[in-house]
Amino acid sequence: WADEGWGGFSMSNIVILVNPILSADEAVSSMDPLIAYGNQLKSEGVEGASVVVTTFPTFGSFFNAFTSDHVSLQVVGSHLAEASRLIRKDNFATAANRTALVKGLLDADAATPGLIVLLTAPTSYQAVEGTTSVTEAWRSSVYHITVVSSWDYNATYSEKRGNY
Repeated sequence: WADEGWGGFSMSNIVILVNPILSADEAVSSMDPLIAYGNQLKSEGVEGASVVVTTFPTFGSFFNAFTSDHVSLQVVGSHLAEASRLIRKDNFATAANRTALVKGLLDADAATPGLIVLLTAPTSYQAVEGTTSVTEAWRSSVYHITVVSSWDYNATYSEKRGNY
């Protein structure tokens, strides 16, 4: 999907994907397996499961409808320990690689609930060497994964240290 221009983010309770390249019909066709999976979850009565497929005339209208509740502005002033990793395309090359990736993501989320998958790497951009400041590591990645861990304002030094 990244090669088709899809981007967005995912957390444990939400996935938002957008595509500025495909037409509405092409987008629905591209996302058909994910839409079908979401509809299956709904039909099985999974709490909170929903599927929304829509178009927006501008990025601003999309942002106001979906993203404004999930941006980092809601954590400004919060106490957070954060780590991030780029997930390269070769992590998807084989079933064994995909299995190891899923296990690693599940382990990371179990250790510090708050894993965020940023589907923002420029995988579909055809860079010409030397024409962009973006590194090859970034261009050959599909996802940027972040994990966060927070603590209370009055946490002790050892409690804060434990989040790292």
